[in-house]
Amino acid sequence: MSALNRALFGVVVVILSTGSASAVPTDLRVLFDSDNNASTGCNAFGFAGVEHVLTTTLETAGTPRVLSAVRQSCVGGSLASAVVIDNAGWPAEYNASSGNFTVETKVARSLFGTSPPAGMRVRFLATSGSATGSLVRDANGNPILFPVGLSRRRTAPGETPRRVITLDGAI
Repeated sequence: MSALNRALFGVVVVILSTGSASAVPTDLRVLFDSDNNASTGCNAFGFAGVEHVLTTTLETAGTPRVLSAVRQSCVGGSLASAVVIDNAGWPAEYNASSGNFTVETKVARSLFGTSPPAGMRVRFLATSGSATGSLVRDANGNPILFPVGLSRRRTAPGETPRRVITLDGAI
């Protein structure tokens, strides 16, 4: 599976907690503006242009565990009812020394059509009780775009010597 597919199927979200794990479930949301156009889609969670929302619910008390993953799509200017992606759950990780949770979630590639759109805007939101955190811009202050531009495979300059493979059974 390519790096792009792994990233699309398994968005890894790291939450920096300010204290110990609490008993309140945490909702992790990924907002997709798949056409990178704020004038289309829905206004969701304070952001314009959202076509899809992925919500992953994390239980942080005891052994961290993802409880469910659901998705919502924008239909007629409003988010439709949630559709369950997975409600069987899976493990998450908590690093007590750093206070970080590591959570993997998923969304079907087919949600975006036959091929993932290039440069869709994404936003990440985490809500636990009354606390909310968001990541909406990259380190340079630009909107987060996914997937990042794919470039041609790197090659060494100059001519590459011809390789000869001999199938003799030797290692």
